[in-house]
Amino acid sequence: MSDLLFVSLSGRVIRDTEGVLYLNSHMNSNIISRYQNISDKLTLLLRDNCQTVDKVVAIKSYNIIPDGVTVIPCINPYKPITNVINLNVKRKIRETIEGSVIKADKVIIAQATGIYANLAIKFCKKYRKKYLVIVGGFSFECDWYNGIKGKIAAFYREYMCKKNIKNADFVLYVTNQALQSRYPTNGKGLGCSDVEICLLNEMLLEKRIEHYEKNRDSIIIGTMAQLDVKLKGLKYVIEAISYLKNKGYAKFQYQIVGNGSDKELKRLIRKYDVQDEVQILGSMPHENVYSWIDGIDIYIQPSFTEGLSRAILEAMSRACPVICSNVGGNIELGHKDFLFKPGNSEKIGDLLVKATKKGNLILLSKYSFAKANNYSEKELDRKRNAFLEEFMLS
Repeated sequence: MSDLLFVSLSGRVIRDTEGVLYLNSHMNSNIISRYQNISDKLTLLLRDNCQTVDKVVAIKSYNIIPDGVTVIPCINPYKPITNVINLNVKRKIRETIEGSVIKADKVIIAQATGIYANLAIKFCKKYRKKYLVIVGGFSFECDWYNGIKGKIAAFYREYMCKKNIKNADFVLYVTNQALQSRYPTNGKGLGCSDVEICLLNEMLLEKRIEHYEKNRDSIIIGTMAQLDVKLKGLKYVIEAISYLKNKGYAKFQYQIVGNGSDKELKRLIRKYDVQDEVQILGSMPHENVYSWIDGIDIYIQPSFTEGLSRAILEAMSRACPVICSNVGGNIELGHKDFLFKPGNSEKIGDLLVKATKKGNLILLSKYSFAKANNYSEKELDRKRNAFLEEFMLS
């Protein structure tokens, strides 16, 4: 084993009022332990979220850094927005990443493109450090559905994504086929979900079925997503709730879990007059996620793009029915009769009604649990760990 550097733009650092560092949901203790187990020393280079919260809030909402792990908060290239054109900021980011790569024996990069990934790959090649790229989603769509600036950047970033993956030493894809077909590699590749499914328990399915056999006064729908990322499609579920309310379906309640600014979502909630139907729960530590899933009736993923959604698989592992958009790896997971084109709020509403008809919630619950069994933690860990160990020994 050796010194391992893990670079991630999605992994973010948050501070409490006493200056203690915390991590967002992308970097929970289970994820981090994967990389601790294959290295003598683990260093995480993550985006500084430029966010300070009260200590009580931090402990409740974010993840504590495990013992023995070094965290390097790197300058946020997008916050404040002036950082995008600030040459001094770009220089400091380059210096931070270059210095970290020099000290490492091996490097794992959690994205295939973007400023952190491009620089990390550049310096890995310069200093002849073996690196592994984790491919978690489709670059073009992530940018294209993110406003005018995203559309301008989409083609270049897609090109860089393909180039970086093609030339990588090792590539870990989170899908079985979808990402591989778009982004082939000349290096060694493995399709293995980055999911965290706890021990599957038949009792969960039995409890779900008992729950759905009772008359329900309300149906609770849930989504886990970054609150201020438009391509997650949360807007269209809110519109769907309004659409159903106007048609007389008053029993649907929608809960949203996630980090980020909720300003725009609250505006939409007021606009569509669904203050009583939609609740923003905010950030939640990963250890609390499963109990939240157990309390909802349907999980919905309305994204415009996905790799292989960890949130969907975690919901399925709790035998929770899932409705999702027909993009990326969602097609490998969702029931074919409960997929929808992203951005279609009326179709979302119609599928929610369809799901709650007699027998469908039980059908979807059984489907979810069976699908989750294909992604059991034990089997995925075996495949992933063998691949990571091969990388570390290369």
